[in-house]
Amino acid sequence: MLTTISGHGRLAFGGVSFMLVAYGVAAGFGLAYLARPGAYEVGFGAAVLGLLGLILYTGAVAAFRRSPIVGGAMAAFTASEIFESIVSTVSALGGFGLGYLVDYIGAWAIEAYLLYELQAHARSLVHHLSDMASEEAASQVRRELEARGFRVVSVRVRTVVPGRYHGDAIVLPPCGMDPLAADMLADEAVYALRRMGVDLTVHVDLSGRLSRRE
Repeated sequence: MLTTISGHGRLAFGGVSFMLVAYGVAAGFGLAYLARPGAYEVGFGAAVLGLLGLILYTGAVAAFRRSPIVGGAMAAFTASEIFESIVSTVSALGGFGLGYLVDYIGAWAIEAYLLYELQAHARSLVHHLSDMASEEAASQVRRELEARGFRVVSVRVRTVVPGRYHGDAIVLPPCGMDPLAADMLADEAVYALRRMGVDLTVHVDLSGRLSRRE
């Protein structure tokens, strides 16, 4: 009897959740500060620090993009730091040469971008954690089972993490097929789907009896 692969892939979303909270707090502090403007001086060192941040965050984005689960969200938020570094450098130079209002406008641009990224990735996180069905994975399951002569009665597939799916299917074997042969074909389909990232339980209906293969 085949055993289903188990894991804790969704724990990776804990990092995304913490990141959302951390950036949300930062955005809140930024909004509170920007809502009470006052004249200030901008030094040339602010532009130098912005440029240094740009170099460091560019390397971080390249590293985060290698993660298939949380890489997109982490890279996007770190990309916001790249945007922030560019705007900070340019606005700091403008603030140093022309006046603090140039820097202040740049700060609002950064705040607006951060708020946009927060809501976009909060929605994405909810979507990934909602056990949504995957039509693509379900079609993949049907193709593998029908290619082995089964008639598919039902298929249920949910997304565990991007690229990893879990579900079950009920199938009917061709008339006259030996039960052992039907079970072997079901096992074969399960192995093939597992290589594609689908952990499937197949129930083979044999004349009113149910033979389970995981």
